[in-house]
Amino acid sequence: MRRRVVPIVLVLLIVLIDLSVVPVFFHNTWTVSLTLATILTLAVCLGRVSGMLYGTIGGLLIDILVGYPVGFRLVLFVIAAFLAGLLGYQSDEERIRAGRKMYGRRFGAYLSVLILTELVVYAYQYFTTAQFAWRFLGNALIRAGISTALCMLLGPAYMRLILGKPRKNIVAGVKREVKSF
Repeated sequence: MRRRVVPIVLVLLIVLIDLSVVPVFFHNTWTVSLTLATILTLAVCLGRVSGMLYGTIGGLLIDILVGYPVGFRLVLFVIAAFLAGLLGYQSDEERIRAGRKMYGRRFGAYLSVLILTELVVYAYQYFTTAQFAWRFLGNALIRAGISTALCMLLGPAYMRLILGKPRKNIVAGVKREVKSF
């Protein structure tokens, strides 16, 4: 239940915060999408299929509530969640064996997916406005860096919230022979 209900409620709350609270307090070119950071973190924690589901929910809600062309953020979030889950997901056993190496893998997954996402948004902006300026590209890279830092900070909190306490290394003891009757 924890793996199914909590992420949906989390995505709904983050979409509401992203659309109603963040624009009031922060309005500049470096404002990051809290919803995208949450979806990427969930994709890395739970896998690519779950990430695609939460990307669909978050992207569709943003498309409907903000007035983007229906499907733009939806497709963008679904593809980004799939790629983040593909590059950064590790099973529980791999996570225990990897130790601190998993943070490098997650950092690379977040950064590459967020740069790709910013480039897609920049291409869409270019084709709709026909304006090109290098500062737009610089701002996109700064947003990708800030979003990566946000994903790295939110990752452990979301994993604790969704997956619970981390399991300790369980060493197998002496195996007893089971006799069948």
